[in-house]
Amino acid sequence: MHWAVVVFTTVVAVCVCVFLQRWRQMHTSIFTFPGDLSKLRFHGGKTQETKEMFLQTQLRKKEALGPKHMSTLSTLNNLGILYSQQGKMKEAKQMHMLALKSKEKALGPKHASTLTTVNNLGNFYFDQGKMEEAEEMYVRAFLGRKESLGAKHPSTLTTINNLGNLCFEQGGMEKAEKMYRQALEGFEQALGSMHESTLDTVNNLGNLYKNQGSMEEAEKMYLRARKGYEQALGQKHPSTLVPSTTSASSTTSKVS
Repeated sequence: MHWAVVVFTTVVAVCVCVFLQRWRQMHTSIFTFPGDLSKLRFHGGKTQETKEMFLQTQLRKKEALGPKHMSTLSTLNNLGILYSQQGKMKEAKQMHMLALKSKEKALGPKHASTLTTVNNLGNFYFDQGKMEEAEEMYVRAFLGRKESLGAKHPSTLTTINNLGNLCFEQGGMEKAEKMYRQALEGFEQALGSMHESTLDTVNNLGNLYKNQGSMEEAEKMYLRARKGYEQALGQKHPSTLVPSTTSASSTTSKVS
């Protein structure tokens, strides 16, 4: 009789474990798919559908996982980016600030995901022309990432690139070039010469040299960026079609 109870208990435990594993798999696919679909639809220009999909995803994640779960917080961050791209700056700031405060409380101020939102908030302020606020966010992201991830981590290098953009816009060309060169060297070592982040920084150097009147150096950077974009992204990718811009390119880190 004792052995029968042991066997029955073991079978029940195994069945429960199998059920929970399958439930987690179903749960992950249910709440990840709408977010992925939203990004695809946004690139197709269906911004209203994208917003609705993000909101549905946010609601479902919040109900199933709770407001402090990483997936819920990631959706808040991505919704802030979406609103920025739609020109809805008030809503974008609200989402970025909500994501930041929630992550600080749930994960801590130096967590990698928290610092990603700090960097993205810096991008938001940069695009708004609020350079003091942008600098505050970029410096915080840089110091936090350097401490927790290391000086040569791609996320740290992304913030260095963005600080270069900030110096460029403020007229600090010498400092901007130093930042771009540091980011470029790091990206080449960590990601390779053909990675999009590397090519973005090459393009930014082209912008800087053009602004300084060094047209020969600017041309070298633009040609390198264009060739790299064509090989890495294809001839019809927006970055390939417009390899040089009148303003520097901020690298926005999105939480996946």
